Amino acid sequence: MMDANEFRSRFFDKVSDDEANEWADRWVKNAEALYDDSMSEIKSSAKLYIAMRNAVRELGANAIAVDCIVSTIQVF
Repeated sequence: MMDANEFRSRFFDKVSDDEANEWADRWVKNAEALYDDSMSEIKSSAKLYIAMRNAVRELGANAIAVDCIVSTIQVF
């Protein structure tokens, strides 16, 4: 288990805006429909996706679960 502050410092904060923008642009370009026109929300989601992907890779996990209520991250 990892608390949210550790996850943020180890993974989330290290994702560059350029990389998040690339993913967000790819998602928008390939989407069948777009119901939320807020690119900032899509970019934030892309940054979280990349951070979670990097955590799984670095920790050798098969899955990740986020408990938003107590702000912990579990990797399996």
